[in-house]
Amino acid sequence: MDRLIRNCLTRQGYNEIMTYSFIAPADLAGLNLPEDDYRRKPLALLNPLTEEQSCMRTTLVPGLLSAAQKNINQKNLNLKLFEVGPVFLPEKDKKLPREEKTAAGLLTGLNEEELWNRKPREADFFDIRGCVEGLLRELLGAGFALEPLGQSRFLHQHRALDLVLDGERAGSIGELHPAIAERFGFSQKIYLFELSLAHLLLRFKEERTFHSLPKYPPVNRDIALVMDEGIPGQRIWDIIGRFKNKYIEEIRVFDYYKGSSIPPGKKSLGYRIKYQSYDHTLTDREVNRWHEELVQVLCRELGAELRK
Repeated sequence: MDRLIRNCLTRQGYNEIMTYSFIAPADLAGLNLPEDDYRRKPLALLNPLTEEQSCMRTTLVPGLLSAAQKNINQKNLNLKLFEVGPVFLPEKDKKLPREEKTAAGLLTGLNEEELWNRKPREADFFDIRGCVEGLLRELLGAGFALEPLGQSRFLHQHRALDLVLDGERAGSIGELHPAIAERFGFSQKIYLFELSLAHLLLRFKEERTFHSLPKYPPVNRDIALVMDEGIPGQRIWDIIGRFKNKYIEEIRVFDYYKGSSIPPGKKSLGYRIKYQSYDHTLTDREVNRWHEELVQVLCRELGAELRK
């Protein structure tokens, strides 16, 4: 699995780094972790060489931030970095910590540099989210969820997500909180992810399933729904997934709108559903029937209505 992770991230332009497993307690304190956070209680070394390497790391984030800091100081402003390595997590009533393999990454600066046929584009939250989603699809296929951030003192509350597998938190993605970025001396936005490979390994399947290309044309149908602003997009994906129609092959968000034609506190989301059969040509009649049933389920469970 480590090899697949490294290959996937390097294909996306990330560079692997290796940092020390020893860090300073101040590195963890700088992340503003709560006093009762287990990551705030690292194993201290008996005879550290320096204060900067006096305890075992409980997260890969300080190493990534330090590497980014050094690069930016040398005017290397556009960075895509990742590390795969162990963290050492304290366990209750045990002297020694539990070693757990973790993957983490950092993105900052331009995601696309200026060329003769395009303008430069700053990296944003959706770039790092797309990177992680691509990695998870390669490792797990499906069955993962990205949900609103539960608790994190060093990620921006409204620009971060938790990775959830089988109801358990297995990682997080998001923008470094501006206060923490300022504390580390960053003047540009920093985006991070950190994933527990122990959780991923439980669902990892090295075997891959392939099927032949379809002989029959797909049928696309659009849905534009007006719903409460607080409903997360993941909930809509979950409802469509539970619909269990084997002909639904792809779901894409093509529109997001808030404006004068939408009531206050509401938002409009547009989804394009791709129906695909591998054994016959789909008819408008059967696709319309499935699509109407799906619309009814979405409106009922979300309290939504079709946008007119």
